[in-house]
Amino acid sequence: MITIEVGGTIFKTNRSTLANIPSSLLGQIAYSCNSDDETPGSTGNKACYYFDRDAPAFRHILNCYRDGELHVAKDICPQQFRKEMEFWGIPVHLLAPCCWRYFYESVDDIETTKVIGQNRSVDDRRFLGIENIHATPSQADSNSCSHRIWLFLEDPTSSTGAKVLCNLLHYQSC
Repeated sequence: MITIEVGGTIFKTNRSTLANIPSSLLGQIAYSCNSDDETPGSTGNKACYYFDRDAPAFRHILNCYRDGELHVAKDICPQQFRKEMEFWGIPVHLLAPCCWRYFYESVDDIETTKVIGQNRSVDDRRFLGIENIHATPSQADSNSCSHRIWLFLEDPTSSTGAKVLCNLLHYQSC
C-alpha cells in the first residue's frame, strides 16, 4: 500500500496500480518502492509521499492509473489540469475521447482572446488580463484579417456591410 498526500488530502493505492503508467512520476515511485510494502498483513513501514498539488485534480489523475484513461471534470480549468498532467507525467494520449473537446477548446479560446486583445484598447486588454497591455496595434495589425473581422462584427460604422448586418440584427431582435 502506498499513501499519497496531495494538498492535505490523503489517497491510498496499491503499488501495482501506480505501475500501470510506468513513465509517470508515480509510476517511477512505484518502481522504486519495495514490493513488501503491499504484502497483505505486513507490519512494515508503508510508503508515504506528500505533494503540494491540487487534490481535486489529483483524484482524476489517480483514476487514470486505475482505469487507463483520463477524464477531466468541468469544474477544473483545462489549462490548470494540463499543468497537473505535466507535473505527474501523464501522457496526453490517455485523455478519454469524451473529454477532448473540453480539454482542447481552451487552447482555441486562449488564442482567440490574444487576437482580440491585440485590437482592443489598453483598458479592455487590462480587463481581459491579456499580456502586453501597453502595446498599441501597429498599422499592419489594423489591416489584418482578424482586425477587419472584429471591426465588421463590433463596429457598425466600419463598413456598409457592417451597417447592413447591424440593421438586420436589430430588426430581428424586435
